[in-house]
Parts: sequence; structure tokens; C-alpha cells
Amino acid sequence: MTAEDNKTLARRWIDEVINAHDLARGETLVSSDCVMHFSGLPEPLHGFAAMKELGAAYFAAFPDLHVTIGHELADDDMAAHIYTWTATHRGELQGIPATGKQVTVAGADAFRIKDGKIVEHWVFDDVMGLMQQIGAIPQPEQARA
Repeated sequence: MTAEDNKTLARRWIDEVINAHDLARGETLVSSDCVMHFSGLPEPLHGFAAMKELGAAYFAAFPDLHVTIGHELADDDMAAHIYTWTATHRGELQGIPATGKQVTVAGADAFRIKDGKIVEHWVFDDVMGLMQQIGAIPQPEQARA
């Protein structure tokens, strides 16, 4: 695959799976043994079923989650994005009850692609900022008070 093909596949992941909230569609884009590294999780996720479970939890917590890609890069067998995602916290997230707060989270991701499928995915979201925005941990100015 060319760098442009890799960019297209990575963008399809964002558009057709994440923004469309269509986890089933993801199965056509990733290898069955894909590994996902997600900031905030202690261990990588292995296999599409684990990825789907995490995605379902996020879509339940943030039913209007939408990613906007700011920049994208690709080379050899890799593609990457710098993005922001916006959403409203309407469901439980990791034991944190819904707050109704709107969030904007900065992030970046990288994909390793082989034979037209995503075989590895790294997601680097600002988890600290997310937790501050939903009130799970204090904002810096609150911590000093």
C-alpha cells in the first residue's frame, strides 16, 4: 500500500467507525489480531473484540462523540492523525456517573498497516484533561484552593 492508501484507511477508521459509531464496520478495517495501545489503560488491547468493548463503553458514555482531524501523515506502513474530539458526558465512564458536561479532548493516533488492514493502533488522548472536564479530578486552579 502507498502512503496515500494508508492515510485513506486511517481516515476511514475515524469516519466510518468512530464518527459513525459503527463498531461492526471496524471489523472490516482491522486485522483479527490487531493490538491497540490506549493512553490511560495499563495494558494493550488484543483483538477486535477488546477494541469493540472499549469503543462501546465510550459511545455509551459519550453518545455524540465526534472526532475532527487536524493533521494527517503517512509513510511506509504507518499513518497518523492529530485531532480533537468533542462529546457530552451522558453515560457512566469507568465508574464515573454522567455529568452532562461537554468536553473537548486533544489527541493523536498512529496506525500500523499491513495487507490493507490496521494491525496496530496507538491512541494518545489527553485523559487528564478529559477527567478534569468531567469533574473526576480537580482543575489546577481548584487544587490550589
